[in-house]
Amino acid sequence: DGSNETRITTTDIAQETWPTWSPDDTQVAYTSNEADAFQDIWVVNADGTEPTLLTPGMEVFDAFPEWSPDGTRIAFTSDREDYDDIWVMSADGSDPVRLTTGGKKIDERPDWSPDGTRIIFSRNGNIWIMDADGENETKLTSNKRHEFNPTFSPNGKLIAYNREGKDGRFGVWTMRLDGSAVKKRTFGLFDFFPDWQSAPVGGLK
Repeated sequence: DGSNETRITTTDIAQETWPTWSPDDTQVAYTSNEADAFQDIWVVNADGTEPTLLTPGMEVFDAFPEWSPDGTRIAFTSDREDYDDIWVMSADGSDPVRLTTGGKKIDERPDWSPDGTRIIFSRNGNIWIMDADGENETKLTSNKRHEFNPTFSPNGKLIAYNREGKDGRFGVWTMRLDGSAVKKRTFGLFDFFPDWQSAPVGGLK
């Protein structure tokens, strides 16, 4: 309800963004430039103790962490080998694996399906989906307007995402996993970064 605000990071000048809860609610992963001028992925206990850098490395952009449903892995965006690609690593930062090799394409903002078998992401302004091992990439949208920040519904049947309209406004849209049943959900000027509650209200379709 907005009460009981608790500060869990205490850096004074670092920019810390994109927080995401671990599935067991004990930790928060986030993006920070505390260690260097570029972004890194950190994790901190929910009470603010033990902030830990997971992706050390100067002049490398690592951002947009998302936990796997079982809490063992984190998907993220990184440019450590090329332009922005989707990577996964163990929850302690070990064993980073590159999933996409988009070349000059920009792959970013991944999200896991509720069963952990697939990952959705944006690539150069369209929404794509692939298996959790990086296989079977499939393009879901082919619009000239910018689309990004896809996120699975809790039942895995819908995807919410941002889309730029012809009027230049950014809204929240939804679609099915095959890219059908596209529907505009918000009508503001700049509505960004949708996320879902634990279950869709009224069985959203």
